Amino acid sequence: MQRGLFKFIGEVVEDYPDYDKYIEQKENEITDRNRQLGVTESNSEQGYTPVTIGDDRSILALKRKQKAVEDALKQSDDVTRDIIYELYLRENKLYDLRGLTAHLMYSKSQIMRLRDGFFDKVARELWLE
Repeated sequence: MQRGLFKFIGEVVEDYPDYDKYIEQKENEITDRNRQLGVTESNSEQGYTPVTIGDDRSILALKRKQKAVEDALKQSDDVTRDIIYELYLRENKLYDLRGLTAHLMYSKSQIMRLRDGFFDKVARELWLE
């Protein structure tokens, strides 16, 4: 996997716990913007087009990323989920890669291989590979 793609997938995984909050914020922004402009379905015939939550590309992208990580987590075994949780999802990180080797009793290369396999699953779900 290319370095840029690897870094992007890492950011997608790290943001996973906050996707619901991000989606809600975007939905509220759209609703507020439409309300401020006075745009409704009834006056859309006058040339005003309301931005709908279902059509917003940023919300669709957030939902696609959330589903990709969720599906990859469901497809992964317990050890891989532990690795991803400890390295990317935990708010107060307790372990780095070296600490995980001692905690899980796996070698660094085994942990990296499992992490990379998880990242590959996320990339495939996002159609990046």
